[in-house]
Amino acid sequence: GESNKTSKGFYGTIDVLSLSKTIGIIGYGNNGAAFAKKLRGFDVKVLAYDKYKTGFGDYLVQECTLEALQEQADVLSFHVPQNKETKHYLNSAFLSQMAKPFYLLNLSRGKVVATAALVEGLKSGQIKGAGLDVLEYEQKNFESFFDQEMPADFQYLVAADNVCLTPHVGGWTTESLGTIESQGTFITAIPSLFQAQLNERLSNSLSVKEVKVENEINNIIIFPKVN
Repeated sequence: GESNKTSKGFYGTIDVLSLSKTIGIIGYGNNGAAFAKKLRGFDVKVLAYDKYKTGFGDYLVQECTLEALQEQADVLSFHVPQNKETKHYLNSAFLSQMAKPFYLLNLSRGKVVATAALVEGLKSGQIKGAGLDVLEYEQKNFESFFDQEMPADFQYLVAADNVCLTPHVGGWTTESLGTIESQGTFITAIPSLFQAQLNERLSNSLSVKEVKVENEINNIIIFPKVN
C-alpha cells in the first residue's frame, strides 16, 4: 500500500528485511562486521564470506563459502576494498551463479560492481533492487561528472524506481555532519542555476547539494526525491 512508498515509486522496502530473509556479506573487515552488528535487530540469517579471513563466525554471523552465500542470499552486501581482484566482482558471470533474485547493496567501492551487469540484472529481475553508496563512475569527486553526457547505464539507475543512490555519503548523520563542521567543513546550498540545469538533465529525479571544503568543491551529494 501507500504506506510502503519510501521514494519515487519504490515499494517493498519493508519486505526486504522481513522474517526468514538471508543477508549475505562479502568482505568481513571492519565495515562488514559493523553491518552485521546493525542487523541484530532484524530477524534475519546473516552469512559472510571473506577470501582472506576465517574463523570469524559468532553470534552475529555465520561464516560460509562464496558458493553457499550465492545459493542462499536474499540480500547481498559488498564490503571489500578495490583492487585487481575485486574490480567488477559483481559481473554477468557472478550474477549467473546467484540462485535466486536478490537485493544488492554496494557499500564498498564503485568499481566492485560492473554497472552494465547491474543494469542487466535489474532489467531481467535477477536484481530486485539496489542501494548504491558508491558508483563505478566516481573518481575523487563528481565535480566534472555532470559536465559530460550522462552514461546510459547511469541514466537508467537514476530513473529506476528500485534504485537508491547516495554518492559515498551513506554513513552521514546529524552527528557526523556536526563533527565535519567542527573540523572546518561546511555544507552550502547549490546555486539555483546549477540545481535547475541538473534537475532538467536528470529528469527532475534528484535533489542536489554541494559540499565545500575550504571553498573547493569536494563532492556532490545526490538524494532520491521523496514525493
